[in-house]
Amino acid sequence: MGIWVSNVVNAMKARIDAEGSERYLFEQDYKPAINSAKDIIVTALNQAFASNKLTPESLRELVKVKVWQASKYSRISYDATDVGYSLWTIFGVYPDPVVNKKNMSVGGEEKSTSTYLKDVSYLSSDKSAKRLTLEEWNENAKNIFVAGNELMKGELSESAYLEFADYSSESYTGNRGAEIQVRPSITNGLCAIAFLKYPSSNSAETDSLEFPESLTELFVDTALNMISVKENGGNLFQISEAFVSRLIGLIKS
Repeated sequence: MGIWVSNVVNAMKARIDAEGSERYLFEQDYKPAINSAKDIIVTALNQAFASNKLTPESLRELVKVKVWQASKYSRISYDATDVGYSLWTIFGVYPDPVVNKKNMSVGGEEKSTSTYLKDVSYLSSDKSAKRLTLEEWNENAKNIFVAGNELMKGELSESAYLEFADYSSESYTGNRGAEIQVRPSITNGLCAIAFLKYPSSNSAETDSLEFPESLTELFVDTALNMISVKENGGNLFQISEAFVSRLIGLIKS
């Protein structure tokens, strides 16, 4: 369910003794302050992910698993317009998944672009592709002992994926924009991606923030700091180690 924006606003009003007054308004004050707090918390979370102090799976409100049909190049493009929200970070790529639709046709004429399957749901998979860097991707192509090699076939093969890159050119018939690539090839096959969606900004007091409820007080404190900066021209918010530690502790509690 996340955090109700109305609960954050009410807590902010109580802290600054603004209940029943119109000194602070939602559109001009609370809404931009809460959205700024969201951006600050996202930045702090990125620091926590980078230092391996927290995993993306901790933010269950933002975890999504969706299914695509790969292109003939074994690539998949993420289009926020199709999916409905922006991608924050990938933490799982599952080639050849079991889905809720039986006898899906993924053969026929090879398609040069990937397709987001909005009416298909992921059920399970016995494969998980290992993430490789650009350097590892090229070096490991002929190494039978590592995931994503081109030599091992069948059930013993291990998949790998290369993170988003833009392969577009005037002669390229694939998706425009960034794509991930999976190896061994899954030409026009199904592939599920588990990822963290980027949290939406709030637009109304009836909205909810896509974060654990345990972060409510942190949102209140951070948003109040934003209003303080606006009112008093104070220093811009600095993300300290103490802030990141508090964030990690609240999510894990």
